Amino acid sequence: MAPAAAHADVPGQTSPEVAETSPAVGGEAPPSLSTSAPVRVPLPILGPSGRPGIGISRSADRRITFAGLVTAAVFLALAAASILLPPAIRLGTWLPVHLALAGAAATAIAAVLPFFTTALVVARPVRPAIRIGGIALVAIGALSVMTVYGHARGQVVPTTLAGGSFLAGIALVALAALAPLRGALGARRMILERAYAIALVNVAVGATIATFVVGGNSAVSGAWVGLKPAHAWLNLVGFAGLVIVATLAHLAPTVVGTRLRPRRSSRLAIVGIALGAPLIATGYATGLDIVARAGAAAVLAGALGIAAHGLVINFDPDRGRWTTEFGWHRTTAWALLAGQAWFGFGLAAAAARVLVLGAQPAAWSLTILLGPFVIGGVIQIL
Repeated sequence: MAPAAAHADVPGQTSPEVAETSPAVGGEAPPSLSTSAPVRVPLPILGPSGRPGIGISRSADRRITFAGLVTAAVFLALAAASILLPPAIRLGTWLPVHLALAGAAATAIAAVLPFFTTALVVARPVRPAIRIGGIALVAIGALSVMTVYGHARGQVVPTTLAGGSFLAGIALVALAALAPLRGALGARRMILERAYAIALVNVAVGATIATFVVGGNSAVSGAWVGLKPAHAWLNLVGFAGLVIVATLAHLAPTVVGTRLRPRRSSRLAIVGIALGAPLIATGYATGLDIVARAGAAAVLAGALGIAAHGLVINFDPDRGRWTTEFGWHRTTAWALLAGQAWFGFGLAAAAARVLVLGAQPAAWSLTILLGPFVIGGVIQIL
């Protein structure tokens, strides 16, 4: 049960729970009697409407989201188990990290992102087949790419199928997350929508680079020294990091129990990472130090925004009091605060190296980020 102060005084704010008891059927407003009023035609990809008296039914969408999170948990368990393999088989930290990020994190985002965006603005979700297809293709593509990398590297056909499956899944996730928003009944949050769109473009570019490399493309493989950090920044920070930071702008205040309102700290975090990660990747890909350093400065500002946002919402004087499940809310609130602290610290450390060294291969180190950023930040928050 949310505290009374948590959602008060927020114009246009409508919760997902309210959406399920809305008198509008299927997320569409009653037709106007005026002949000059535009008629909104529902998208054919949208799922069925709820029963009369229930505006938007999310039962199927919830089940699909839950199944996707279970799949992500399986990837995470495989990542933990792979640590026990000999280093020659797991290729150092490559297999555990890719199982955790390309597998678990990408599948979790594919499952949650469309549900979150449509519920946040009270929009009817897409048809279940699109949701299931997006999650399944992302999971199958991620696992296939890792399999091809270990057993069929350099073979064009299996690599194309594996990478193409992942990219097709990302395309379906983008469709499911963004297309229904044109029919939103609640207030739109454009900064979040743009951040999610940028994140999906980042992972598409990063996955395309990886597909060419695994497939043995000579041009991309020859430039891999610079493209490897670019690939990592796009996928790890520009995709997983940006989605997490944008989501925390709404999720963290909800869990803590404070008011939902625009905050400069969250805007700084979102804009800093949305601009910085692609700039750093571009700097690495082109060898331009000035571009990489400009991106690093933006990411450092974003890391500062993450830390500030965690402090602002946890020590907000308007924060309400939970009347039920106090222990659960306290645990999740402190876990999110700790996750944001580790996330911001790891991000600042990675950006500081680029700021000092520029677009040099030595400026990228996954080993340094593995503990604070990946485990303490991304995995804990997800």
